Amino acid sequence: MLAVVASEAGGFSPISVYGGITNQVVERAGLPRNDVALFLASLAFNSALAVVIYLFFRRRPATLPDDDRLARGPAELDQQAIALEPHDGGTDANLRLDSQRALTLIGLLALGIGSVAFDLNVGLLSISVAVLLTLLSPNAQKNAVDQVAWSTVLLITGVVTYVAVLQKVGTVDMMAA
Repeated sequence: MLAVVASEAGGFSPISVYGGITNQVVERAGLPRNDVALFLASLAFNSALAVVIYLFFRRRPATLPDDDRLARGPAELDQQAIALEPHDGGTDANLRLDSQRALTLIGLLALGIGSVAFDLNVGLLSISVAVLLTLLSPNAQKNAVDQVAWSTVLLITGVVTYVAVLQKVGTVDMMAA
């Protein structure tokens, strides 16, 4: 639930696909445009919702009790099979900030600042950051293309293309009127 709320919190960011589309629709409709206020309102609402979700679910036990109250019923549940095991997030060595992670964070920061503060093209800037990271650490990027979720890329590209076609034929303006 928190992952969904977090993605919704960033959904209206001026550098996100949906935030950009929303801001263009607002502008074309002749409404006053404030990208940062829209983003911060979404962020505040979804952050509050995340706190509510956390407070509601933090009272749930991490493991099921040893008694058989939960095992009664039509499908007798094996408590050992459904008990939640604590997840080991990895060793301390995997969580340390190394040079590649630092460069990636700097690249993400440059992408955010460049697109929001200097109104640079997000697509060109993100490709430029990716090329720069690849040039700085070519061995670390060998398997990057294999790890891309291409179905997600195609979905987002399709949505952006669909909205562009709707805008081109005047559907968005007609609906805003």
